[in-house]
Amino acid sequence: MVKRFRSIGIALPAIILVFTASVCAGQNAAPAVSEGAAHVLAVSTLTASARQLSGMRFDRERAPHPKGFYWFEVTANVPGDESPLLGYFAVNKRTGDVWDSAQCRRLTSSAIRHFHEQLLQSGTISAEELHRLGRVAPCQP
Repeated sequence: MVKRFRSIGIALPAIILVFTASVCAGQNAAPAVSEGAAHVLAVSTLTASARQLSGMRFDRERAPHPKGFYWFEVTANVPGDESPLLGYFAVNKRTGDVWDSAQCRRLTSSAIRHFHEQLLQSGTISAEELHRLGRVAPCQP
């Protein structure tokens, strides 16, 4: 799957729309983040110059991993001899929290914070649950 993200600000409303549609469709168990939304949230943690690279690609990791997360590596077309690898990510399917799975470090961005605000405002997840689930690491440091 090849995607190019020019503006996280444009993509974020689409994430909210996908989230709202899944809740309204009767999936009231827990907030669900689509795989596409997970890609947008992961990309939001990259530097501005990395977000502008062409040919951004998301490859699912096939190795067994803990459930509840989308696992993928992100690559892009880069100039010269630089590595095309932008990172390995695990994105929580319920909260949208993004983890650098290679370093087992939670990442943040304004898009993720805004997404969390939308989750809380919609009332589909409590602040306590968001905090608790956000601390669950998909990997071991």
